[in-house]
Amino acid sequence: MGEKICWNIGVFVALMLVLSMNNNYNESSSTSSSSDEFISYNNINNKLMMEKKVCDEIYVVGEGETLQTISEKCGDPFIVEENPHIHDPDDVFPGQIEVKAEASFQKHKPTKLFIFGDSYADTGNTIKNNSFSWKEPYGITFPGKPAGRFSDGRVFTDFIAKYLGLKSPVPYNLRKMMMANNNLEYGINFAVGGTGVFDTDIKPNMTTQIDFFEEIIIKDKVYNASDLTNSLAYVSVAGNDYNYYLATHTNDSISGILPFIRLVVNQTATNIIRIHKLGVKKIAVGMLQPIGCLPLITSQSSFQNCNDTINILVDIHNALLTQTIAKLNQEAQNGNSKFLILNLYDSFNSALGHHKTYNKNNNKALIPCCVGISKEYVCGSVENNVKKYEVCENPKKAFFWDLFHPTQAGWHAVYKKLQSMGDLHQLLS
Repeated sequence: MGEKICWNIGVFVALMLVLSMNNNYNESSSTSSSSDEFISYNNINNKLMMEKKVCDEIYVVGEGETLQTISEKCGDPFIVEENPHIHDPDDVFPGQIEVKAEASFQKHKPTKLFIFGDSYADTGNTIKNNSFSWKEPYGITFPGKPAGRFSDGRVFTDFIAKYLGLKSPVPYNLRKMMMANNNLEYGINFAVGGTGVFDTDIKPNMTTQIDFFEEIIIKDKVYNASDLTNSLAYVSVAGNDYNYYLATHTNDSISGILPFIRLVVNQTATNIIRIHKLGVKKIAVGMLQPIGCLPLITSQSSFQNCNDTINILVDIHNALLTQTIAKLNQEAQNGNSKFLILNLYDSFNSALGHHKTYNKNNNKALIPCCVGISKEYVCGSVENNVKKYEVCENPKKAFFWDLFHPTQAGWHAVYKKLQSMGDLHQLLS
């Protein structure tokens, strides 16, 4: 069906109901979470953070320096953007200390970005007839029309590319056109909205995405060993596996979902190891965002509150993921190999905690910008050529775009928080 969404809308609600029936979960989870099974992901994430470099601190301008020369010195192409109070890039003087520069060293900066995952990373790989990401009003902020992104504009991977000083990688579906024009120099995006590490009702899963990557390397010989060594891979796992599991295991209790969480994390690790074996030495994976704060869930409370019960499962996933990544780093034989975590959980929560910045109602951060006119419709729904959705006056003031995804402004807030937390510095070390 052309109007079909890439995931089951009722699944999250089912999750909420399943969890709500389990009043003793906290007690049982603490029993099963032994020291060798679960560890604090916050503690490990702190250990993974890169030490601050000179350019991380307030920068003292030297004789003859401008914002441009400081940008080049520190490897941060966005210093001008981050210092709007300096209207003229040449209007800096020796001793000035207001200019902040991003930590980066050109010799460590990845030259290519390879992306795997789902709608939080997809920039145009979904089938047009099956995805709302190719329908209005998606893309109204950027690029001004639907372009396959699940937002009004840029998504998280666009900001990662920006941070690295790269153009956003070409979607895999456009590879042949771009290959002919030698336009794959910044990498490739293999992510497809609605997919997971296992099969969902959307294809291809992440294993197949990596198959495509392997074919590009071995058969098409687009990238050599040096290209891969100096690249970064980003893996997005935003929860579609759990959506699909609950949709197909409606009679399962909480005891069923807990082992499945471990399966998802283990398969994620298997995928990361495979990408590494193909030659990529630096691989980052995103934590699961607070699913209990997604508008589909918060609509049950008139967008007033996150569902903390659902976020308990997210905590377990993230703790297991962090433990697994720490183990991979311990076992890595190559000192140049690094497995990294980006803390989307805390960065989402922090951005939502500053909700007055994003929503015109000033106290409704959980309200999505684009919604269906009734429960039967969603953002992008059209019936008999009549729009069945409404869009807020200013997407820049909303954190969420639709029931599942942030706006461009929301993703930018997450990106900025990851910068201040130090997570993004890992990508350049």
